[in-house]
Parts: sequence; C-alpha cells; structure tokens
Amino acid sequence: GDGSFGAASGRRVHARTIADCVCKDNRIIHEWLVRDHAAIAYAIGSTPRALAARWLSERGGWHKPVAGAAPVGYVSEISAAPAATNYAAAIQRLATHPRDAFDVIDIYDEAVHQIAPGETHHYGHAELSAFWVALFSVFGMSHFQVEHLAENSSTDRSTRVAMRWRAVAKHTANGENGQRFGAATGRTVEIMGINHVEISGGKVLREWVLIDEVALWMQVL
Repeated sequence: GDGSFGAASGRRVHARTIADCVCKDNRIIHEWLVRDHAAIAYAIGSTPRALAARWLSERGGWHKPVAGAAPVGYVSEISAAPAATNYAAAIQRLATHPRDAFDVIDIYDEAVHQIAPGETHHYGHAELSAFWVALFSVFGMSHFQVEHLAENSSTDRSTRVAMRWRAVAKHTANGENGQRFGAATGRTVEIMGINHVEISGGKVLREWVLIDEVALWMQVL
C-alpha cells in the first residue's frame, strides 16, 4: 500500500527489527526499538539517503523524538560476565578508536558471520573490520555508552550476548566514495544501536547489528 515509504512498489521487503523491552505483569511497558529502514529503502528501489531526504522534506526537517523516561524502579542490566564485558569493551574501542580495529578484531572468530544494516552480510576479519571502520571513522565520537548488556548462557548452545548502546558524535569525515553518509558536515548526530552475538570459546561466531542508517542520514543532510 501507499504510505510513508511512497507509492506501493509491489516489491518483496525483508528487514529486521530488534526491540529491547521492559515487561511488567506480562505486558510491555517500555521499549527501545531499532528498525533496519536502510534495508526497506533498498528493497523498494530507493536508497537510505533518498528515503531520508524524502522524510526530511515531508516532516520539515529533523526533529528528534523525545522519549519518555524508563519506568520508575527499572535499572538496565549491565552484565559483569567476562564474555559480555569483553565484547562491550571491543565495540566501545572500535567506536572511539577505529584505527585500532585490527587489534580489536581478534575477539571475532576467523569465520565470523555478521548481519549488518541494509541487510548486508560480512564474513571473516577483513570484511567485519571494514564495516566497523567505515562506520566509526566517519563519526568522531564525543560520547559512547553501553546502556544495556545481558548475557545468556546454557550448556546446549553458544553463549548469547545482547547489547544496547548509544553514541553522540560529529560527522567529521567523508564517507567512502561519497556514499557512506556523504561529505563531512560537522553536524552532531546521535546513534542508537542494538547488537546480538553468539560466542563460543571466547570468540564471536555470529553478530547481528542494527542501526537505523536512514535516521543517521536525516541528521547529516
């Protein structure tokens, strides 16, 4: 149907969403949600930049939604388990010192599989480090915070870690070939990401990363 994504295209869409929820009495009462709008843009024959420009035009510019506070008494878990803390530390170092990627990337298995924004897939150390460096070298970080970090371990499968993070940064460098977020604007952006990983033998085997790249384009255009 026609709507915020434009006229109906009839194309097949496959996009992921991760919701980090607070539940009470078997009901969701608060939620942090990241949707892969970049994947939707590509699926309907557009691009994240074009979709962002359309929404900026329709909405009269970028207006950051002001989220309500988390429920009284709720405290986000920050796991102290080694697998969780090591992973969180690696992502924080990648974000704040992307040139150290080749020192940090060893936390990943050599055959790691990553599913990233835009429904893209990366395999192995070289492709994974290229993804993180391309993202974090464009934005100069002034603040990076892990807001929620949880580990789930059992004897029948790999250890699972979920992390929600938020960063405040400036768009200080040109994107690769002018495509990844374009020419530097110096504008301040906010990034909220949710990562899920499976870890075995101390190495990340699979990683799912969700960042709304359309929201990022809306902040830099």
